[in-house]
Amino acid sequence: CITYFDGFDFFADHFGFSREHLSREFNKYIGESFRYHLKMIRLQKAYKSLLETDYPIYQIAVNEGFSDSRAFIEAFKEHFGSTPKQYKIVHKK
Repeated sequence: CITYFDGFDFFADHFGFSREHLSREFNKYIGESFRYHLKMIRLQKAYKSLLETDYPIYQIAVNEGFSDSRAFIEAFKEHFGSTPKQYKIVHKK
């Protein structure tokens, strides 16, 4: 899985930019930082896995590129207002 720094460095190298320049350009055109954008993509994919699979939380965290389950739980709670476990109990059909 590509980490934030690996992914960012890959794109910077691929397009021939410094990390700083790519960061400024990304923010200018997308309206958010690369780090934030990547976190939102990961959270969207994790949200889908949470509701559509029976994978444990730690497996979803790893599958979607979070460094560990704690980082995933904190990001999920910050964005959705509850822990992944609580959210799954309430919303899974």
